[in-house]
Amino acid sequence: MHRKEMVMAAAKKETTKKAAEKKPAEKKQTVKKEEFETFKAQVVYGSLNVRKDPEIKEGNIIKSLPVDTVVTIIGQKDDWYKIEEGWIMSKYTDRVEK
Repeated sequence: MHRKEMVMAAAKKETTKKAAEKKPAEKKQTVKKEEFETFKAQVVYGSLNVRKDPEIKEGNIIKSLPVDTVVTIIGQKDDWYKIEEGWIMSKYTDRVEK
C-alpha cells in the first residue's frame, strides 16, 4: 500500500469508528391528531357558498346553501367548516343543539 492509500484507509476507519460511537438518532414522536367531534350547524345568512377548498378564489364554488339549511360539520380549518360536499365559512352558521 502506498502512503496516500494508508492515510485514506486510516481516515475511513476513524470515520466509521466515530459514526458507530454516536448515539442513535431519537425518533420523532408522532402526535396523534385529535378526532373531530361532528356537530350540526344552520346557515344563518343569505345564501352560503360551498367551496371545493377552504379559501375564497375564482372557480372554487360548488353550490350555494339557502338560509336555514342544517348541515353536519365533519371538520374544521381556521374559519372554515368541512361538510360532506366541501367547505363553508363558519361565521355564516350557528351551531344547532343536538
